[in-house]
Amino acid sequence: MGDGRHGPLVPDVFRLQGETMMGTGRHSSSGDAQDGGALSEHPPRGKRRRRMPSTRHLRAADLDVVFQPIVRLRRAEGMPVGSTFGVEALARCHLPALPDAETLIETAVAEKAMKQLGVVIRRRAMARMPAVDLFLNVHPQELEEQRELRDAIASYEGKVWVEIPADALLGTQPRVREQAAELVRGGAARLVVDHVGAAPLDPLLLVQLRPDAVKLDRRLVTGLHQDPNRRLVATHLIELSLAIGARVIAVGVECEEDRSLLVALGVDLAQGFHLARPGFPLRDT
Repeated sequence: MGDGRHGPLVPDVFRLQGETMMGTGRHSSSGDAQDGGALSEHPPRGKRRRRMPSTRHLRAADLDVVFQPIVRLRRAEGMPVGSTFGVEALARCHLPALPDAETLIETAVAEKAMKQLGVVIRRRAMARMPAVDLFLNVHPQELEEQRELRDAIASYEGKVWVEIPADALLGTQPRVREQAAELVRGGAARLVVDHVGAAPLDPLLLVQLRPDAVKLDRRLVTGLHQDPNRRLVATHLIELSLAIGARVIAVGVECEEDRSLLVALGVDLAQGFHLARPGFPLRDT
């Protein structure tokens, strides 16, 4: 289905190292220093410029997608504690210059290439996990032109949960909220506000948005049982989220003490190394 066994998943714009984003083999004469374009045709004699890392030259073999289970902390819907509710797709890059997902995404965003990278990640994720509750991270750049994203969601046999960062959804730009609402209109996908608790947010905007799920950020969750101040913030966010009908997913559960506390606070779903590590194929949880 496109997991690398039947030719490259990466479309032409990403296929061959050295091609431009448009696959023409020509580099723009302007903005090279800004967007990681071609090296000068005539570098100074005796010197060789170092190419900056770029997502514009990725090949199919450079990218991978793994999955981290989202685990039930309570028995629900006939499913036991510890069973898998869904999985989050996580991008991995094998290039030393892009050693982690954060660097990969930051570079793609800076190059305005997040839409193309998102296509690659979604195709591989959907091919590997064809019929599950699949959580996909979507950057605001990908909301500008939604046709491919809508088609991918509509064709997927499982349920898609679209994760968008809280600072974008609940920030000062209402256009992002409008685009997100357009994407999930009619139940085609579920909306998840990601990284909640990592930075201040306007609770009124969260209430007005009424997402399907809220993800508590790991900076709030990890070590929660040791910090009364964070516990107070978490309690408020959990109560608010549940009051508007959103599922609460705690990210970064790394010990039993945090897991037990989150259950006591009313959280039903969680991710973290204490529960299940990312990988592919997945082990049973």
